[in-house]
Amino acid sequence: MTKKGIRVIIPVNIQQKLALAGNIYDKDTADGANSPLNSLADHHWNTTGPKVKTCLDLHNKGEEYRRLMEEAYRDRDALLVEIDGIIKSSRDLLLGVYSNTPSDWENGDLPWTTARAASLNRHKHRLTECLAGLN
Repeated sequence: MTKKGIRVIIPVNIQQKLALAGNIYDKDTADGANSPLNSLADHHWNTTGPKVKTCLDLHNKGEEYRRLMEEAYRDRDALLVEIDGIIKSSRDLLLGVYSNTPSDWENGDLPWTTARAASLNRHKHRLTECLAGLN
């Protein structure tokens, strides 16, 4: 039976939780046959304990991948600033060059479509689906 007023806090943080599990396993191993944890019915430290290090290694590997991912996204975002700029500048220039021939924009002669062309394609697709449903 536990003493009143004693509270054992199990951490929510994975790193801290695994550190606590490692400490418990080390103490259980040091106590050996005299360990009070040997009376656990559903769980056994002698089978679960060695998995703590593996779990910690996987956690650290995941954290490293997260760091690499965040670094890659920062690098990507830095490059996107320039790429967004050149796309917008190209659009603006081509709008001036082809201002008298908007049909070139809607016929797919240029590498993008206008909002009007995209809307027409969307409506054409919906109409095709409706007609297919009637057959």
